[in-house]
Amino acid sequence: MTAIAAAPCTSCQGSDLRGLERTRFFSRQIVTPEDLTQDQIYFREKAKRHNRLLHGWGVVCGACVRRGNTECEVIIEPGYILGPFGDEIVIDRDTVVDICKLGTGELDGCCGDELDPWCTNGRSNCAQGTVYLAVKYSECKSRPVRGGGACGCGCDEGDCEYSRIRDSYTIKLLRDLPVGYTTPMNPPAFATLDPCRRPVSARGCAPCPEDPWVILADVLIDASCKVKNVNCFTHRRYVVSFADMFFACPTAPGAGVAPPNMMNKTSTVETMRMMGLATGTGTLVDTVGLKTGEAPRAMVAVTRSDGTTAMLPAFFSVASGSTVADLLEREGDREFYDPASDRTFTLRDIYKSANVPTSARLAGTAAALSPLEGRVFDATPAPAGGASRVGGAVDAKDIVALHDRLRDDIDPSALSSITHEGDAADLPATSLAGVSKMSALGKRLDTLSIGDVGAMTSDAFVAHVTTGVSARQRKQVAQQAVEVWERAQRLTSAYAPEHIDPNE
Repeated sequence: MTAIAAAPCTSCQGSDLRGLERTRFFSRQIVTPEDLTQDQIYFREKAKRHNRLLHGWGVVCGACVRRGNTECEVIIEPGYILGPFGDEIVIDRDTVVDICKLGTGELDGCCGDELDPWCTNGRSNCAQGTVYLAVKYSECKSRPVRGGGACGCGCDEGDCEYSRIRDSYTIKLLRDLPVGYTTPMNPPAFATLDPCRRPVSARGCAPCPEDPWVILADVLIDASCKVKNVNCFTHRRYVVSFADMFFACPTAPGAGVAPPNMMNKTSTVETMRMMGLATGTGTLVDTVGLKTGEAPRAMVAVTRSDGTTAMLPAFFSVASGSTVADLLEREGDREFYDPASDRTFTLRDIYKSANVPTSARLAGTAAALSPLEGRVFDATPAPAGGASRVGGAVDAKDIVALHDRLRDDIDPSALSSITHEGDAADLPATSLAGVSKMSALGKRLDTLSIGDVGAMTSDAFVAHVTTGVSARQRKQVAQQAVEVWERAQRLTSAYAPEHIDPNE
């Protein structure tokens, strides 16, 4: 094993060793403020080192961004974030960011009514296009008190000292992506974390990040700084968290309660989906074959519509001399789940997509898979009832062009599920750009598809989503509803039937 260049394991913001020293008190020691502060430095740097080298950095939870009450505002919801240098960033309340006022300036999270004299607003300076709403850790002094040598009442200039330092944050609109962000974001495969896969070198410490900013959302603004769209997904970097995860052991035999079925189809597919995303593997999951514990008899490389490769395993056997029709009669309903696209295929659909003649004679399992080699499949989400369908081969370039046309109207997280112009109508209405599932509008769209919205008149849709909304929120929801309806119209006008009223 060879040595590798060492990355700093101490503070990323300084080269001294104060973060590795704690105070040793002894009898009759003269204790100074520096001695007392040193222990704070020690434990703070210890926590930051732990966060940076063990957990990484990014959004842990919350910190969702939605449009505000005016065309200039966005609202950052409470959240918890780990900064690139290991600092904890706590956003403890809804934070309103007025982009028209902020411009290229910075918003200090310490600012409140009682601290207004310390706050400054940047002059608005906007250029039309996408900016990145970002946050970084910062500190501010608080709770001024009279100094030890001060006489008289109150805090005259020079007589006061701040008695606290408050953890806070700074918000800024960035024109360029910080170092460490890419488009698209490319998380590393889980396998890269395995030190046993590094036979020629030890695993090195993660290098110190160069930039303190964490992106919360991409914000599309016009030349007057007005917000046109908020996108919380394209560049959001999440820290792996198991805060909501727990284990429950099956009830012991004889306890009077049957142990739960730990290998039902739903839990198996969901587990494989998460494992596929974490490991970066491209293997389709045969949920029946997976439970046998056997190795597949053969595998073939197929191509998704986005150009990525997936491996199709065959857990079934094929007798020499049998036909494709014989195989599909016996195994045609066998389902394959793709963790990367969250889609389900049947073997029958896959062979139909590849245009394999049902009369073709097969020499064995490997020969049965060979006609599927390199085929591009147009997969659509399985409809209710568990059926699935796979269309004919699709040119990946056409898919990219289609996504480019729809990018302004569909949230990027939903684009991957669209392979035809008409697919958008079947997506949930919350897939429309500018809709947060947790917003007042989003909560009223959770039962509607984009096609449902596009089939309504504008007035009927606005009336539907503002029913029961408080007077304070109604104007904002109505304004957002008109924009959402216009997007749905553009996506469904060629496919939608006559307009309907949801209340009829």
